[in-house]
Amino acid sequence: SNQDLAQFAKQHFTELPKILQFEIADAYAEIGGAGKLERISAHRKPGKYLDTREVVDQARLIMDRHGWKTVVVLAHPMHLPRVDAACRKLGIQTVAVSGLNGAIEFDPLSTQSWTRNADKFRGYEPLALVLYGLKGWV
Repeated sequence: SNQDLAQFAKQHFTELPKILQFEIADAYAEIGGAGKLERISAHRKPGKYLDTREVVDQARLIMDRHGWKTVVVLAHPMHLPRVDAACRKLGIQTVAVSGLNGAIEFDPLSTQSWTRNADKFRGYEPLALVLYGLKGWV
């Protein structure tokens, strides 16, 4: 998935600055992606899992530093609605991306069991949405 997302970014958004989670940023660098790149590599609280909310919050801080107001949200199509909602909740203006379906695969070797296939993700995502809703993150 990360390689697919990196390739999609390189093909469609070469001219835009990028704020990428480290797995995608690393894949982007491996394929020779160019341009301004900000890399989010860890949770700001040591030992905590780098979840979607933390990535979005760090991206917002980077955007504030550069004076950027709008992002093109790039994520696995099944994850995209939660990422978009988390961005909007933090006041980030988003632009919808088309063409991700079929371009971004699952990774059967992922360390995150829920990202290995669609069935696992379908079981995980509703629970994540409930948690994000309870915490006021979406």
